[in-house]
Amino acid sequence: MYSTIYEIFISKSQKHRIFNWLGICGQMHGVCMWKYHQNHNLTGSKISCKNYWKTSDLYTWMDKRCDSEFLRSLPLPQSHLKVSTGHGCATLFWLSKYSPSEIKNYDSAGTIMDYLVAMLCDLSKPIMSNQNAASWGYFDTVKNEFNIPILEAVNFPVHLLPHIGPAGQIVGRLQFPWIGIEPGCSVGIASGDLQCFAYSTLSHYKLKQHFSGSDDFGFVNISTSAQIGYIVPAPDDKSAPGVEYFPYFDGYYLAVGASLNGGNVLSSYVDSILNLLEEFDTHVTKDKAWEKIMTAGNATLGTDLTVSAILFGERHCPEAKASISNISPSNSGLGHLMRALCKGLIDNLAQFISPEDLLQKGINSIVASGTALNRNPILQQELRKRFNLDVVLNESDAAFGVAQLCRSKIK
Repeated sequence: MYSTIYEIFISKSQKHRIFNWLGICGQMHGVCMWKYHQNHNLTGSKISCKNYWKTSDLYTWMDKRCDSEFLRSLPLPQSHLKVSTGHGCATLFWLSKYSPSEIKNYDSAGTIMDYLVAMLCDLSKPIMSNQNAASWGYFDTVKNEFNIPILEAVNFPVHLLPHIGPAGQIVGRLQFPWIGIEPGCSVGIASGDLQCFAYSTLSHYKLKQHFSGSDDFGFVNISTSAQIGYIVPAPDDKSAPGVEYFPYFDGYYLAVGASLNGGNVLSSYVDSILNLLEEFDTHVTKDKAWEKIMTAGNATLGTDLTVSAILFGERHCPEAKASISNISPSNSGLGHLMRALCKGLIDNLAQFISPEDLLQKGINSIVASGTALNRNPILQQELRKRFNLDVVLNESDAAFGVAQLCRSKIK
């Protein structure tokens, strides 16, 4: 992780820049564990934290070890948010049951960005934002605390849980020279990537940086996975299955339909084509395959082929599978399948939050972003057709959002 950050940062030629505030965001839900070691004397550049703090593997939001049967065995959380596989607390429950010896090796746990912040600031105990804590499960967003009594009652390793603080608030200062940044630079509590993406996307289009009641923009993000949502003052109990309410900034929430299926589905399709060709001893590069498939999909303006693109299931329905129907001799080519896949991904998002839901909330425009969406005109076309709202493409990302957040606090 550290060497990757170093390579990226150095490539941006940031020498001789003065940094006042370091903002960090990253993927929510995941968990890693570590054992604090004081006076690690880190310096500078390509450092490996495993040389200083004993660390576990990273268990990401894509982790599937917690099946439905295991999740049903867990106590009910005191929270409006459900617990799903890939969520930090669910993973820690699984590890404490099936790999208790590993748990004993560590004294702290957090998301990967909480770990980074703790290392940079030499924190003996990590401080996690309510955004990331909510993504772990067993977190009461009203009381702003984990469900400690519930967890203690079933011997959950509560000693690993981090302290809680507001996203972006200064948690400490950089303790050593690092990738060209001098010691003493303020470091903020790590924020969630989804919240920072929404922050960058919506504020870019002249919405106030702090929610002011104007909710005429929704957002869609399609990268590896996909999300659709909007800002609300409080959770709503009458939402569709799969819609959850995550803490945003300044006491507001994001109403989010978070799908596990996005660009990863399209990548799996391309990989399957390449694997099929390999069986016929035919080699085609991945770039060439993407080019051919995208060209065919663009040339196919519509299709009656139907794809349910839930290849990786969903958190609220992990058993769900993808399917193809209405196949005929005239719609079985690459272009029809690519067009139907993209349409299926957009239709799946509309199952979370429909165009009618958005209009009822007074939302008449969608700001759309994400690497998979920005690179794929077919997805863009299907998004516009399905939602029939003004869609504005935007290349802002979560990193830009956390930078905006830092700048607003410096003011």
